[in-house]
Amino acid sequence: MGRAIDTGRSMYEYVLEGLRDVPDKTLFYYKGKRIGKSRFLADVDKFCSVLISFGVGEGSAVAINLPNIPNAAAAFYAVNKLGGIANLIHPLMPAGALSDMAAQTGAKLLVTFDGYYSANADKLKLNCPVVICRASDYLPPLKAAIYSRSEPNIAFGSGVSSYRDLMRHASRYCGAARGDGESCAVYMHSGGTTGTPKTIALSNRSFNELTECLIHVIPDYDYRKDASLMVLPIFHGFGLGVCLHTMLSRGVESVMIPRYRTAEVLKSIARRKVTITAGVPLMYKKMLGGGALFKNMSRVRHMFCGGDKLTSALKGEFDKALFDIGNDSKLLEGYGLTECVTVCCVNRAEGYIKGCLGYPLRGISIAILGEDGQFLPAGEMGEIAVSGPTLMMGYTNADMSDIFLERDGVKWLRTGDVGYVDEAGRLYYNGRRKAAEKVCGVVVYPQEICEVVGDLPFVSESYAVKVSDGDKEYMRLYCCVTGDKEQCRQAIERHCEDKLIVYARPKEIVFVDSLPHTPVGKVDIGKLTGDKR
Repeated sequence: MGRAIDTGRSMYEYVLEGLRDVPDKTLFYYKGKRIGKSRFLADVDKFCSVLISFGVGEGSAVAINLPNIPNAAAAFYAVNKLGGIANLIHPLMPAGALSDMAAQTGAKLLVTFDGYYSANADKLKLNCPVVICRASDYLPPLKAAIYSRSEPNIAFGSGVSSYRDLMRHASRYCGAARGDGESCAVYMHSGGTTGTPKTIALSNRSFNELTECLIHVIPDYDYRKDASLMVLPIFHGFGLGVCLHTMLSRGVESVMIPRYRTAEVLKSIARRKVTITAGVPLMYKKMLGGGALFKNMSRVRHMFCGGDKLTSALKGEFDKALFDIGNDSKLLEGYGLTECVTVCCVNRAEGYIKGCLGYPLRGISIAILGEDGQFLPAGEMGEIAVSGPTLMMGYTNADMSDIFLERDGVKWLRTGDVGYVDEAGRLYYNGRRKAAEKVCGVVVYPQEICEVVGDLPFVSESYAVKVSDGDKEYMRLYCCVTGDKEQCRQAIERHCEDKLIVYARPKEIVFVDSLPHTPVGKVDIGKLTGDKR
């Protein structure tokens, strides 16, 4: 299955070429519905016609905030086939932030789902029409009828259309695909607040090159025997690049799960004979708590973990649990970031070294920079820099002066992460220079939380920290306020609900008289976290 494909084309054309010799088999499995090759390609062509009717063409941006439902895959590749840019937005993004992201990219259309629209219609401030998808759109009549009972009522018309109705009346687009490898294919967003999250522009080639790199990580995957778990959403680079694009381009079935639930995930793994999984550490931690259902992992051959740091303890526990059910495979961590389509290094089962993130993917180089921006020798700690064909085109709305640097004609991305490379070229990660946390695999900026809260007149000082409690991850806010604390708490919660993505909203607010500081003026985290509520 390792056939190389020309990466200098659109993502759609890359997939089309990859599927050339694949029979009309199941590409997506969604809640009992099998979607085959011919149905998927037909839906892409039909949605192309829908997009054209809304004025979408080459270079046009289309905002997509959808969970893992078949509509998302069809919409994404339709936008790509027309040479448009898919502006991928978290389905839980506050309405104000989504409106800003759509406006900044000049979106011609918003493709969203009924639950989001019904909850946020009055808050959205859009200059474009909306297409509404439902979870039941691809289900057979009986299941669709069951699901439709809980689906919100939406008044279609006046710029709001139904995906199902549009597709029912659409004809297939027969025009040629547009764009090439160097064209911008995707906008992704680095932050989670309505402050100034960076908009990352990624080319067709960057995703295609990632897929070619991964062929050498999974040389034995085969559409005839493999199936993959698609629980990471497509707005996440890991989900789009690995779980969707890589698997689809090789005809490997993707089991679509819109929302992570441990029992559903483990049952689906057994039902569809899943052999490849990709997820964040918290997902694998929850799997361990799945009780007897964990035995369903016995046939999974490839398990990749990214999006956050995988602790040695969790990896050891997970690998032992696999061994106990007769699976000698290993949970393999990797390193990457959205700015280089998420994956730069992946560990290998052979020769595994504790704490190591493995070797760079083929065609990708890793270097360590000192404070002066010069390369450091093996073993020395510094800033991780990446070069290779998967690098982003750049930020559309942020200063790029300190992001890229050039050495001997090679372009390098400064990641803001800290680590070192050993004599064999393996990467070791030691943390982030930039003040960021990951909650359930989603990047959260504590400083942005404090800036949002600081807008409230009764807040004099605040500090946000990530809390890990069992399989739960959330942000805790320490806060100095004037006035009734309960009223302040309610006001802070309302303000955060309006301004922050759900992962960044503090789940716990601790009021303190003052924040303790070190002699050099930094917040003393040790003393702070010892304070009582």
